[in-house]
Amino acid sequence: MLQQLKGVGEKTLAAFHEAGIQSLVDLMHTYPKRYRTYVLENPHQPPQGKGYFEARVLARPSVFQVRAKLKRISVPVQVAGRQHQLLFFNQTHWLRHLKPGVLIVFEALYNPENKSIQAHTLMLRKNFTEGIIPEYGVEGISELKMRQSLTQARAIGGIYAYDPLPDWVVENRKLLPYQSFIRRVHNPHHAQDIEAVWARLSYEELLRKQVRALLAKHALQRTKNRASLLHERALHPFLAQLPFHLTGAQKEVLLSLIDGLNQPTTLYHLLQGDTGSGKTVLALMLAYLVIQRGEQVALLAPTEALAQQHHKVATQWLKPLGVEPVLILGGMSASQREVAEGLMRQSNTLFIGTHALFSKRMTYRQLGFVIVDEQHRFGVNQRLAMAQKGEAVDVLYVSATPIPRTLALTLYGDMELITLRQKPSTRQPVTTTLYPLKKAKVLDTVLESALARQEQIYLVAPRIEEDEGLLSIERIERYYTDRFPKARIGVLHGQLPRPSKEAILEAFASHALDVLIATSVVEVGIDVKNATVMMIFHGERFGLAQLHQLRGRLARGSLAGQCYILYKGTKETTARLNILETTDDGFLLSEKDLEYRGFGDLLGEAQSGAIPYRFTSEADLIAQLEAVKADAQAILQDPHAHERTIQHILSLEQDS
Repeated sequence: MLQQLKGVGEKTLAAFHEAGIQSLVDLMHTYPKRYRTYVLENPHQPPQGKGYFEARVLARPSVFQVRAKLKRISVPVQVAGRQHQLLFFNQTHWLRHLKPGVLIVFEALYNPENKSIQAHTLMLRKNFTEGIIPEYGVEGISELKMRQSLTQARAIGGIYAYDPLPDWVVENRKLLPYQSFIRRVHNPHHAQDIEAVWARLSYEELLRKQVRALLAKHALQRTKNRASLLHERALHPFLAQLPFHLTGAQKEVLLSLIDGLNQPTTLYHLLQGDTGSGKTVLALMLAYLVIQRGEQVALLAPTEALAQQHHKVATQWLKPLGVEPVLILGGMSASQREVAEGLMRQSNTLFIGTHALFSKRMTYRQLGFVIVDEQHRFGVNQRLAMAQKGEAVDVLYVSATPIPRTLALTLYGDMELITLRQKPSTRQPVTTTLYPLKKAKVLDTVLESALARQEQIYLVAPRIEEDEGLLSIERIERYYTDRFPKARIGVLHGQLPRPSKEAILEAFASHALDVLIATSVVEVGIDVKNATVMMIFHGERFGLAQLHQLRGRLARGSLAGQCYILYKGTKETTARLNILETTDDGFLLSEKDLEYRGFGDLLGEAQSGAIPYRFTSEADLIAQLEAVKADAQAILQDPHAHERTIQHILSLEQDS
């Protein structure tokens, strides 16, 4: 019990509980966010970077008011026989401590020849302890209180008596045994201790993700008892209304997925395809087949804008065939929700929505098939909650973010991976051109011509407001509103309320707007066939895969597209972006993104939660994941290791 710890009163206990620390075991498993090494440096041979130095105060400090809310404090000190003026700002509480003769320690970039030294940190010498100090960053709990509490917990014995990882894992992966790990993670003595601690934390983090994914797969994969098999010929009414023919790749993927839906165990597949490759139409065909069999289908989208876009497209193709898709969003009125809940009792229905689809109030009559779009934006628990709304539900995950096959197999290897590469021959091309940002005004004539042809335009900015010298939506809107006073211009970004976003998207889709100025919120799901021009400001701030997704909003109809990427930067920046002018292969671009900037950039800012590893570097992730996945599979099959290991893994950090 935390109440056993000395110095833990009601206030501290409440702070522990607020941080999710309910027990001594929870406390022991609250790991440091970082370590600081406190060592007094030799002032005669100072390091090139910042260091800690001892000094004696020579006289009372003086205070200078630089401007409102900024005070500069200067105190004369002696460091190894040399006199300096030690400068710091605003920390006026130090005035009562800095008396002549007092020994202090300051952190600074120290040069013995400089008369003035700017201090980054100050502390009294008596409070300075040399060594490696963990920093936990628990809100409401001081670092000192955390260290004191952990010392007491270790003495009480608030840890497991055994290693929760199987012995063969610890031995094969050369990990610290649990008892040694717990001691060193909270009280390392050497840099090697930290390396060993981080190695185990990284392994457990990777193992946790893999075990969660495999448990989700096992929970989802069940034996089916379907009334009838699905047949391709039942798609003839759907295919007859399409204004195009399926590509060979689409036909191959479609038949493969129909075969998967007909298997005796539930389908658990990931369909990965480049932008414009036709994933959505395939998903709707499968939904139509399942609905014809008398089951319900749910299509889960990560954003309301994407859900609305899917609803619009699904209505276009399915309503003529007697299926009217139902849209369910989190902000629906009581009357709208009541109508939707009534429809839940009907079979032969397609439900499209966001996380509202798996809320407790949503009770399906006979859910047979779930399609999860942009699946990496949902945590394992969210995807699992949706699939558990029915018995033996088939699940198809869809991703429009192409990632290299080896990385896809590593990250999503618990799923059957299907890749759709070929694009429809009717898809119009998008020409991409790089422009230095300072020449942006040269493109005004391009915009003027597009507006004269009554075509629509996207202007994409990396920020809503001015920041770090980046052009913002606000500044872009001011310029183009003045430059094209007759153009109907709208602004779209994630901070707008849902009704406003809906109205703007509908206005742009219906051509009530000529120009849409937006953040990368338009990256997926926006399908405006009359949009032909896109200007992306500060292209250097985007990954190649994300830029490719953005330009994929163009040429959605019969008109070709022009994408202009405006950038600032070095020759290296230009070299990285140049490939966009010569290829529209999203998979090749994803390989380049991985090479240039890593998988975090590959998945884009909006998808940054896809690989949320705290203790694992990118290099370690790629190097270790395959082995960790094999360990996770072996642990789930090991009756001796299974129970205690799974309990330990699932009790650590909860998935989103």
